Amino acid sequence: KPETKKHRWVIGVSGASGAGYSKRLIDALAARAKEDKTLRVDLVASHNGRAIYRDETGGDLEKTPFRLYAQNDFNAPFASGSAPLP
Repeated sequence: KPETKKHRWVIGVSGASGAGYSKRLIDALAARAKEDKTLRVDLVASHNGRAIYRDETGGDLEKTPFRLYAQNDFNAPFASGSAPLP
């Protein structure tokens, strides 16, 4: 049986002017994740990033199908360079 590679994304939302771009990316990955069970997406957002995302897109990062980490969550799997890759 061939090895299945996992596709892993980490999206950071900082509160800059790219909220619309991040929403488009999150929406596209959410649609892809319905078909591709090897896709893993984690989100991290600053306090301002969450507020600007909500204000500029009308969306809520907490309602995406992906795990949302706090900006200071040093236990997030992507927070350490020594974290094992899937």
